[in-house]
Amino acid sequence: SKSASANHLDLLELFAYGTVSQYQSNSAKYGVLNKSQLFKLRQLTLVFSAKEGSISYDSILQELGMDQNCGASMRELEDLIITSIYSGIVEGKMDHKKMCLVAHGVISRDVKIADVSGMIAQLEAFEEKNNMVLTHLCNSAEYVQSSHEDDTKKWKKVEMAIREVRNRDGVAGRDMSNPLAGLASLGGGSMVVEATASALERVTGYQQIDRKSKRSRGGVAGPMYAKRGD
Repeated sequence: SKSASANHLDLLELFAYGTVSQYQSNSAKYGVLNKSQLFKLRQLTLVFSAKEGSISYDSILQELGMDQNCGASMRELEDLIITSIYSGIVEGKMDHKKMCLVAHGVISRDVKIADVSGMIAQLEAFEEKNNMVLTHLCNSAEYVQSSHEDDTKKWKKVEMAIREVRNRDGVAGRDMSNPLAGLASLGGGSMVVEATASALERVTGYQQIDRKSKRSRGGVAGPMYAKRGD
């Protein structure tokens, strides 16, 4: 009959996206559930409640319409949670010390037609946020590439300046790992060295440390250099 078909449709929608509280608020609409059906509906209600993450046993008992002050209800709840975890309906663990269920994930349930527009809005907002992150990453990548190219050009100029000093003053073979220290090894008082060192300071960021030279074995040590800002 038409009324029986409507009852079956209502019952189908209840198990698709309904809860125990929804059933209890209008049980005449859905008919009487047997023990197996009620257990299944309680599992689906647990899925709905556990999607928030951590939920207390008292809150679950209230959602399931079970007596919160009854020891039998607590044992029944524990059996329900254990069965749901082992069947893969809920992923998580029971925290008996804090009297709560710590859920890490739940199965998906059907979506009402009325909720589709809200889901679309959430997905669009998620896409927009992802596009903003992607744009930021692209800009960062371009900046890094540009900085790398600038550094490459800068150090090519440094190498050319060092090569010119070597060729002009015959310092080939000396340690030039620190360009300014290498220039200093030529000895103080060289106008060429001072001019070139000044140019390199502008290019490399190294600058001369103002300290007194000390005599050492083999001659007079040249001026000290360090990265600008050190």
